[in-house]
Amino acid sequence: MALTRKQKESLVDNYKVDIESSSNIVLLKQSGIPVNEINKLRNSIVEFGAKMVVVKKRVFLSTAISSGLGEVSLDDLEGSVIALFSSGENEYLPLKEVSKFVKQAKKEKKLFELVYLGGWYDSEWKDSSYVSEIAELPTKDELLSKFAFLMNYPLRSFAVGVDQIAKKGE
Repeated sequence: MALTRKQKESLVDNYKVDIESSSNIVLLKQSGIPVNEINKLRNSIVEFGAKMVVVKKRVFLSTAISSGLGEVSLDDLEGSVIALFSSGENEYLPLKEVSKFVKQAKKEKKLFELVYLGGWYDSEWKDSSYVSEIAELPTKDELLSKFAFLMNYPLRSFAVGVDQIAKKGE
């Protein structure tokens, strides 16, 4: 269904507000995702101050270019596109949430697709592999727990060894 000029202007205004309030924007290709599933994902990323919106590609790209973001070809954005706007100190956690959602769907053998197309970081377009790598980076809490384990492991091994020697001496 074609949009009227007034509807397009409203979309442009909404996109401008979202673009200006975001520190990074990621585009995802989606197909076949039931509404209840996408709403679960949308609700889970709201906790991190992020927003997911299904976008009209031409209108969104023209708004992105006029807002100073790097140019992207319409040919690079195939299918239905979702924009993920995130900002704040937890700007990368929504990506982890999307990755977790996709992994869970594959595990449950659900027949839908949600794929990274790319994103704007520091107003520069990055491809899907860049976004995927960022999504797989461990969080600060995960890194701290791994570090604590690494620090604790030698002490634990030493304690187990001393305990075994003590039992052998009895």
